[in-house]
Amino acid sequence: MNYIKLLLLFVLCWCLQFTSARAETINNNSSLHNLLQSGIAQIEQGDLEQAQHTLTEIIDRHPELSHVSTNYNLYDKRSNEIVNSIQLAYLHRGLAAYRLGKYQLALADFDVAQKIYPWQVEPYYNMGLAWSGQREYEEAIAQYNLALTQVSSQDETKIADIYNDRGLAYLNLHNFAAAISDFNLGLRYQGNNSWLYYNRGCACHRYGDYAQAINSFSQALAVNPNQSEAYINRGLIHYHLGHIEIAFADLNAGAKSFYSQGKMVDFEKVMELIKQMHSKISDLPSLAV
Repeated sequence: MNYIKLLLLFVLCWCLQFTSARAETINNNSSLHNLLQSGIAQIEQGDLEQAQHTLTEIIDRHPELSHVSTNYNLYDKRSNEIVNSIQLAYLHRGLAAYRLGKYQLALADFDVAQKIYPWQVEPYYNMGLAWSGQREYEEAIAQYNLALTQVSSQDETKIADIYNDRGLAYLNLHNFAAAISDFNLGLRYQGNNSWLYYNRGCACHRYGDYAQAINSFSQALAVNPNQSEAYINRGLIHYHLGHIEIAFADLNAGAKSFYSQGKMVDFEKVMELIKQMHSKISDLPSLAV
């Protein structure tokens, strides 16, 4: 998954994301291509508002394609590269809007991209992410379901991504059994994905299956020993179960991991949590990090 990805729920669970004419003149084709590459580069550099402007310049050159369901057939095969560029401009402008938290704008752009190429998985998947951003999880699940009908059976990474994000939507709807099922399905396709193990641990935790939650967080750490959140959540479960020394060992390990990664805000939050818990219990291990 283009790791994007994550939703941190601090005390309960810190849980959790892109994409993939022949023009009438060579100069026009080259100009569209250059603008598209500039827009994509601006997104990668985090210059999202400028990327929107750049990609809009591409789209404004062919406004008729915003109604592509009726106008696409007017384009002969020589114009396919124009259509490709316009579709990618909508897709990436939607991505920029999504990252800016402008979910309605993102959905509108992903919808046009989907109408241009209804067989592509990316517009459906991205619409799922945007609906999730708006906390419209039922709508998100519907889009993830459509994405699963379009994704290539050979693209195991993308399949795992879809199951992961659909699982997160179910998790937010408190449908923990469905969430666990989706995380398990994702792991069939990408068994070395630490976030799938981690998210399954969060779902099991909230479902009340503490043994499986601990096991899932341990599997996440086996894949990625620097996954600080897995230490924290595993520690919280041990604390809840009365395994005090194990709990504080995990919490300290999580704090150290955040510190070593330069995530000082998270480090301070964990240290404050440890202090609050320590104040309630005597004879605990050292808190030194």
